[in-house]
Amino acid sequence: MPDDKHTPGSLIAAETRNEYDQVIRGQDGGPVALVLMAGYTKAEGRANARRLVACWNACEGIPTAALEDGVVGEMLEALENLENDNGIMPDTAWELVQNAKAKPTGGES
Repeated sequence: MPDDKHTPGSLIAAETRNEYDQVIRGQDGGPVALVLMAGYTKAEGRANARRLVACWNACEGIPTAALEDGVVGEMLEALENLENDNGIMPDTAWELVQNAKAKPTGGES
């Protein structure tokens, strides 16, 4: 499925006029999504909106399909393996790094 249809760029979270729900806005200030606080405290709702925005912004440039396939977790696993080996990159860590790098571009390792 093509990944070129989502709103590009960074997002921000802001309160709505009712000062309860959170609206997520794109770079142009237009609304992209609404985070409803129903069933959550105001603090939890704000934290949820903040986390959604942080994840969106941190993943800029990574195709949605790669995110859905778990590329971020794979990258973290690869980094943990590198860290645990005191700077020596074993073959399995090298493969994890190569696979994680290939996913965002749709390449094969």
